[in-house]
Amino acid sequence: MDLLTDTILARLATNGRETRDRQRRGAEEIDHLPVVKLFTPDAGAT
Repeated sequence: MDLLTDTILARLATNGRETRDRQRRGAEEIDHLPVVKLFTPDAGAT
């Protein structure tokens, strides 16, 4: 069972690369919008 689609994985990877590149340049980091929210019904929080 795949929980994350190829589109979501690509977006997460893009956000990660962008953050890494900005960190390396010493630029201000971007606060990315959420891409996915995972929910576990047996956990104490979401």
